[in-house]
Amino acid sequence: LVSEKEDDHFDLLSIQEEKIKSTTINFADIITIAAAEGETPKPVTPDEFSVVAWSGNDDKILVKHIRDNNVNWILINTTKPKESLNLTSIFNKNFTQVLLENSSATKAWALADGQLLQLDLSSKAVIKTVASDVKKISSMGDTVSYIALSGEDVVFDTAESAAVSDETKEATNKIFIYKDGEEAATSIVDLGSAESSSILEMGTYWS
Repeated sequence: LVSEKEDDHFDLLSIQEEKIKSTTINFADIITIAAAEGETPKPVTPDEFSVVAWSGNDDKILVKHIRDNNVNWILINTTKPKESLNLTSIFNKNFTQVLLENSSATKAWALADGQLLQLDLSSKAVIKTVASDVKKISSMGDTVSYIALSGEDVVFDTAESAAVSDETKEATNKIFIYKDGEEAATSIVDLGSAESSSILEMGTYWS
């Protein structure tokens, strides 16, 4: 992404072929930038963006835009820029992670408010909530791994009921794997009850 002027227009340059191709993207059509009353919003700048992933045929780019702690996740359509999607506003979610699920960028895994969601980017709908109390996700295509709090935290209504139960189970952090289409996730590692600082990474490939 290249910006030559102080406005919201960026040129997306493709340098894969001998002749460089350029596509103009107007982020003012995609992002709503807040400004004080009576003031004009400052144009977006290159340093506010980070590229998260490219689709398998390079016709879509998932980017993350940050300004004043406001985060927008945007799926740029490189061949039809006006069809680019601001996933944050479309789904009305404060995503902390978004990962493409397939090479055509029609599905994605996303983390918002501790919930692992599977998104349909074509119909702009949430397919399912995979898990709750999730802290971190990583994916390899249609398979997603995640760290989540799992266990039976018992909340007692009375002191008497608490006294008679000796089997309160402490919740622990576990790593799970879920594959698209399966009924449930599989627990593979128990990280213990302490706050986990484990690094969760999966390789990504498009077949």
